[in-house]
Amino acid sequence: MLYRFFNLFAAFFILLFLQKAHAQCGTAISTFPYSENFEANNGNWTKSATLHWEWGAITAGTKSVITAAGGGQKCWIVGGLSGKFYNGGLSYLQSPCFDFTTLSNPEISFKVFWETEQSYDGANLQYSIDQGATWTVLGSATSNSNCLATNWYNSSSVRFIGFAAGWSGSVQPGSGNCGSGGGSGQWLTAKHNLSMLAGKSKVIFRFAFGAGTVCNDYEGFAIDDILIRQTPPVAADFTYNCLGNNAVSFTNVAALCQTNVSWNFGDPGSGAANVSA
Repeated sequence: MLYRFFNLFAAFFILLFLQKAHAQCGTAISTFPYSENFEANNGNWTKSATLHWEWGAITAGTKSVITAAGGGQKCWIVGGLSGKFYNGGLSYLQSPCFDFTTLSNPEISFKVFWETEQSYDGANLQYSIDQGATWTVLGSATSNSNCLATNWYNSSSVRFIGFAAGWSGSVQPGSGNCGSGGGSGQWLTAKHNLSMLAGKSKVIFRFAFGAGTVCNDYEGFAIDDILIRQTPPVAADFTYNCLGNNAVSFTNVAALCQTNVSWNFGDPGSGAANVSA
C-alpha cells in the first residue's frame, strides 16, 4: 500500500508538470480523409520522452498477447517491441496538427490493443485547440452507450492517468495483488465523434499512458491505423407491410442513432401527406 500511495502522488506531480508543456501547431493537415498506418514511418507522431512509447515492428515470438501490429508490420506501442514490461510514469504520444475548417462533423477511428494492470495503468485520448495550453479527454466510459463511439474507454477511472476514463485491463492473470481482467485480448477498432472540433483550425491529439512502478509485468498499450474523416451519412433502410384499406406501415431498420427521420413516399400528388417526420 505504501508503494501505491507514493506512486499516486508521483503521478499527480508528473501530470501537472507535463500539462504545462505547450505543443506547437505548425503547418496543419487540412486534406481529409487522413489515414496513417505507420508503415513507411512514424507518421510524424512524436513521444513526449523516451519513456514508454516505441514505433516499429513487434518482434515475432517475444510477446504472447500483443503479438503483431494491428495492420501491416508496424505500430506505436507501450511495453516494448519485444518482451512484456513497461516502466512507471506518465507519457504522451502526440499527433501532427490538424485544420478542421472544412469539416462539419469529423470523426476519428484507430485500432487499439491494451494489456495493463486493471484500473491502475492505462491510456486515453486527449485533444487541444490552443496549441497544448490545455487538454481535454475525448469522450468518457459512457460514450459507447449514447451513439458517439464504438469500443471507447472500458474504465471510468484509471489511477495513473489522473483517475480519468481510459482503456485499462488485461486478459492474463495478475500476480500477487496486481489487478487483472478487462483487457482487450485483440486489436479492436475504436471510433469517436469529433463534432466539438468542427471548424477548428488548430487541433492536436495525444494518447496519454500512465503506470505505477509496481505490477508492470504486462505487454502494454498499442495503437495503429488512424483515420480522421467527415462522418459518413447514415444510409436509409426500411421494411414495409401492407395493412389493407390503402394503408401501409413503414419501419426504420437503419443503423441506430439518427437524430431525426424524414420520409418521402414519392407521391407528390398526395400533397403534404407525401412527406412525414
